Order: sequence, then structure tokens, then C-alpha cells
Amino acid sequence: MTRLPGIGPTYGTLIVMRSTGATDMMTFLEPRLPGYAARFYRTGSGAMTRDELEAVSEKWRPFRTWTAVLLRVAGDRGVPVP
Repeated sequence: MTRLPGIGPTYGTLIVMRSTGATDMMTFLEPRLPGYAARFYRTGSGAMTRDELEAVSEKWRPFRTWTAVLLRVAGDRGVPVP
């Protein structure tokens, strides 16, 4: 995907994830996900590190793709933390 003009690593990964119907593929390139994950998991940090996000996302198997999508959507919409 990244060979196409204007498609970088972040969007290239997201295009592959969504277009293939992958349910358990995780991306660490989505820029807002670490912050939203920290907010919903109440880690107290500004954003999760890659290692922290990787550890948390292991618990999302076999639906890491869709859990990440849901966190992103909820974060973008300002859903309150329960």
C-alpha cells in the first residue's frame, strides 16, 4: 500500500486491516489509539507506550482490530469513561 502516492505507513496499515476483514491484526501506528487506550484504561499517563499498548491489546485477542476501532471511535466521540 505504501508504494501508492500519498499513502504512508499509518494509512497503509489501516487500509489493509479494514479491506481484508482482519479481526486480530493490531497496529501501533494509529496516532490517537495510545492516548485513548490510556484514557479508557485509566493508566494516569498521557498516552500508553507501545509496550503498554501491546500488553493491553493481548487481552483483546481474537478481536484486536475491532477493539482498537471501537476505542478510536469512542475516543473521537468523547464517550465518557465508565
